[in-house]
Amino acid sequence: MCYLQLTTISGPREISFLQEYCNVMKPISRALDILQGDKNVSLGYLHPTINAVHKSFNDMNYEEYSFL
Repeated sequence: MCYLQLTTISGPREISFLQEYCNVMKPISRALDILQGDKNVSLGYLHPTINAVHKSFNDMNYEEYSFL
């Protein structure tokens, strides 16, 4: 779950947008964490990581998202 400490949120539409944003960006942020690691990272990690991100995007049910 993505937790943000925002002082002003106008309404439920903004909350819904931020939840969708967190769900969509989660695979990308995990991939970047893996690829920016200090240990055990080589070119051999790139292709499987990109494939994992691609698979997670393909597995998403886009009908649930209203801002995409």
